[in-house]
Amino acid sequence: MTVSRAFPTGNHKSSVILLEASVPAEVVVGQDFVYTIKATNLTDGPLEDVVVTEKFGDKFQLTGSEPRAGYDAAKGMAEWSLGRLIGAETKVITVSITAKEAGQFPFSAKVTYNTSLCRTVTVITSDQPPRPVTKSESTTSH
Repeated sequence: MTVSRAFPTGNHKSSVILLEASVPAEVVVGQDFVYTIKATNLTDGPLEDVVVTEKFGDKFQLTGSEPRAGYDAAKGMAEWSLGRLIGAETKVITVSITAKEAGQFPFSAKVTYNTSLCRTVTVITSDQPPRPVTKSESTTSH
């Protein structure tokens, strides 16, 4: 079963990042199973400090992941610091986990990130004449 959500709006066209999780519909108590979480940058620009957090509660035990997760067993929560995602880049998290008991239990993932507005400034020495500003470089406030 695969589910996805675009953050922050829920709409792919107006969101920044997409989380997509593929999990088995059914697993056996005490046996490891594997699932994936994909984080995709929906923009043309970079996203910094991307962190995916998965809460699966105390009914499961994390047995491994790639990349390695920060794991709080008491809270049943794992966290992956994915770093930078360039425009349209996808990073995949592969999770190995074991169910401790039978039943239906929800998983909940969230993502945080930072964006920035980058620009370049030309610095000249005082003995150089300034270059003319082109129309495309100038801005007007209204």
